[in-house]
Amino acid sequence: IINGACAYLAYEQSPTFRPTWHFFDWRLSCLGALMCFSGMFFISELVAGICVIAAIALYLTIQRQINLDHKADTSSGGET
Repeated sequence: IINGACAYLAYEQSPTFRPTWHFFDWRLSCLGALMCFSGMFFISELVAGICVIAAIALYLTIQRQINLDHKADTSSGGET
């Protein structure tokens, strides 16, 4: 997950992401994420599948909560 996050932030050129390693490249992070992902499935397909489903569910739950919080902030109209 960390390799994937680093690849995404570097590819999107996020201003808050500043890697200090001289040889860093987003493609190298993608390669690391792919190797870890394939290693998970090589060791145990069932457990890897469960982990992938759990990670997706966690991501969707967090996104839903963020969207609900954002809607609650905008629907109040800023009145106190």
